[in-house]
Amino acid sequence: MMESNILKWIPVPYFQLNQEGEILHFSSQAHSYFSSVSSLWSIIHKDDRKQAMWMLSQHSSSNPIIRHLRLRTTDDTFVNFKCTIHWKNGVGHLVCTEKKNVKDPLDVVLSAQSYLENSDKRLKESDKVLNTSADLLFNRLKR
Repeated sequence: MMESNILKWIPVPYFQLNQEGEILHFSSQAHSYFSSVSSLWSIIHKDDRKQAMWMLSQHSSSNPIIRHLRLRTTDDTFVNFKCTIHWKNGVGHLVCTEKKNVKDPLDVVLSAQSYLENSDKRLKESDKVLNTSADLLFNRLKR
C-alpha cells in the first residue's frame, strides 16, 4: 500500500501494468489525464493497438521501449503521447508524455534540408532566366 501511495505523487502520467495491459497502479497525473481506467486497452486508439501489443510483448527486455501512441483523454479526445515502458520482474513501468506539437528533431532537419534543396533549385532556375535575359539585352544593345 505504501508503494502505491508514493506512485500517486509521480509528476507525470505513470502506470504500473502487467503483461496483459491491466493497470496495477497509476499516478495522480495519469488519473487527471485518463480518469480511472483498469486496462491500457481502454485508452489506446484502435490503430495503435499493434504497437501497444508489441510494447507489452517486450517484457523480457532490459531496455526501455519507446513508441508514440494516441491515447483517449478525460475529454474523450485522442492525444499523441510518447510512451516509454521499462520492464522489471514482469511489471511494466509506463510513462506517457504528451506531444504538444513538438516536432521530432529529425523531422525538423529533413524539412529544413528539403526547403534548402527547393530554394537552391529555384535560385538556379532564376539564375538561368536572368542570364538569358541579360544575354538578350546585351545582344540588342550591340545592334
